[in-house]
Amino acid sequence: MTSLPRRTVSALYAKLIHKYLENCSLDLNDQQKLKKLFLNKSEDFGGQIAISELEFLIQETKSFFYDKPLGLEVGRHIHPSDFGIIGYALMNCKTLHHAFLFAVKYKHQLNSSLAINLSSSGEIFRFQMMNLMNSSEIGTLIELDFIAALQLSRYLVGSQRYSEVKFLQVNFQHAPQGRREFYRELFQCPVEFNQPTNEILFSKAIISLPVRSYDAQMYKMCMRKIRRLQNSKQFEDALHRQVFFYVSNHQESEPLNIQSISAHFNMSPSTFKKRLKSEGYHFSQICDVVQKSRAMKLVAAPAISLKEIGGSLGFSSPSAFNRAFKRWTDMTPAEYRRNKINMAVMKNTVNES
Repeated sequence: MTSLPRRTVSALYAKLIHKYLENCSLDLNDQQKLKKLFLNKSEDFGGQIAISELEFLIQETKSFFYDKPLGLEVGRHIHPSDFGIIGYALMNCKTLHHAFLFAVKYKHQLNSSLAINLSSSGEIFRFQMMNLMNSSEIGTLIELDFIAALQLSRYLVGSQRYSEVKFLQVNFQHAPQGRREFYRELFQCPVEFNQPTNEILFSKAIISLPVRSYDAQMYKMCMRKIRRLQNSKQFEDALHRQVFFYVSNHQESEPLNIQSISAHFNMSPSTFKKRLKSEGYHFSQICDVVQKSRAMKLVAAPAISLKEIGGSLGFSSPSAFNRAFKRWTDMTPAEYRRNKINMAVMKNTVNES
């Protein structure tokens, strides 16, 4: 019986943490701890690192930061060149819109367990990251990516237009990892936690800003190198992300099962399941992630009855929906809704005072 592959992410995350710590003012004792923590690892930073190993590094590194969120501390000091050929391509995109679309397409090379999407509704754009894995430190990586998105966007437009790059709101699925005020200070916009999805909201005016260093020829050179990497399978897109977006956009009125979705991807059900398994995923796992996101969004809307929500999501009974929701959030749907209402009241009270 073959075992599932180890879940991995780009070792760039470890490299960024190591690089930032080396530039921190640490006492001799902390410097020795740092040296021991990253001993013999710097040579491996060019490839992939197991999720479990990165989790250990993050947990140990957090002792240097106390109440400051590690992801935010590291992410706000990132430069495009830290991302190698991907970063150089970003610096030669034409607009921020172009840069965000490029990031959506190639972000999976850093973390294949995140499904990325960019969508718009009227004047508002949403950059979303959906977590497809269970990891105790996924929140740290997402916070790193989100604050890096702000810093890189400002870098790309240049100092003269730096102040124009502002997010409207940032939402995280996880709880805060430090003082809420620290998040608001860095993002300079409302930041909400325990939300249905991780997302950044920004205006159409921001995404239309030109990239100061745009160079069409340099961009083509970067793309030629990226295509060579694609041909060598290093940039091959994973099936599980394609399945995730298909399931997320699926119309609930239409039946969705292993037969129909495998046919959509031109595979037999057995081949489809084997391909997913080779990436460390199961179809039911992906459906569960999508179901969780939909449920949290609907339960947060007080106008819809909980019984109606459970039925619309395909649960056989209210008790079945309650059990699933508590497994997802450690709260019943009623408790989650009550918590959301109380938070909204407190927020309005603060805004009025």
